[in-house]
Amino acid sequence: MEELGLLSTRFSRCLSLDGWELPRDNVVLNRKLGAGAFGTVFGGEAFLDDQGWQAVAVKTLKVGSTIEQKLDFLSEAEMMKRFNHPNIVQLLGVCTQGEPIYTIMEFMLHVFDSIISPLIFFLNISLFLLLSFSLLILHLFYIFHSFEIFHFFFLSFLFFILSLLILHLFYVSHSYF
Repeated sequence: MEELGLLSTRFSRCLSLDGWELPRDNVVLNRKLGAGAFGTVFGGEAFLDDQGWQAVAVKTLKVGSTIEQKLDFLSEAEMMKRFNHPNIVQLLGVCTQGEPIYTIMEFMLHVFDSIISPLIFFLNISLFLLLSFSLLILHLFYIFHSFEIFHFFFLSFLFFILSLLILHLFYVSHSYF
């Protein structure tokens, strides 16, 4: 923290990340995942004492950042260390010795699995219901066989389109993305 200019008593009371410090040699950056307000986010690996090498996401702070930016960056890490929930990314450590400063977090490899599975199930059920409804309509038209064949196909097509429209409206109204 002294190297970052954050060792004064004003900052040391609010930042206590020394227990989360990882040696920079234990972090390997593999690929760029994206960029944010503070800097670049990389995918990589980190050697953690209790778990060995683990896939991680490494958030970096731009080199030459101001003290205020460093404080904001480390305050975010300070806040993250307090969270322990399966739906929140866990802080694994920080590297504050030298620049760029790293915040090491767990890499969410299968983050969309819990979202995609229910959607696929919903889509399969919806298609099943749509097919059942269409077959019911076709059966009803078969009962009223006095219709000409053109009317039969035309009305079947209209009911099919109406079913798709209703399904689409239902899907859009229940979409959370």
